[in-house]
Amino acid sequence: MPRDPSMRGRDGGPYRRRRRELKALRLPCWLCGRDIDYELGYTDPWSFTVDHVIPLSKGGDPLDWGNLRAAHYRCNQRKGDQLVPIKHDVESFSTSRAW
Repeated sequence: MPRDPSMRGRDGGPYRRRRRELKALRLPCWLCGRDIDYELGYTDPWSFTVDHVIPLSKGGDPLDWGNLRAAHYRCNQRKGDQLVPIKHDVESFSTSRAW
């Protein structure tokens, strides 16, 4: 049975090509602003992953350049399927009151 073209996903050659092209740009994480170590394996929390600005679950296009950003795996997981990214500061914690 032929696949419905409107159901494009992350399992095809066009998506893998976009991922390689985005990785080659060596951009910092768009969520936290820190550099990404592009040599880390995919299981490392600080490794490169593709984030979708508009999540696929919310109707985002997996192949639209305007919807693809470089992110740390950890930052991308924390963002989840939110539409607006939350800037995560991973090196400091806020206190419950002003000191």
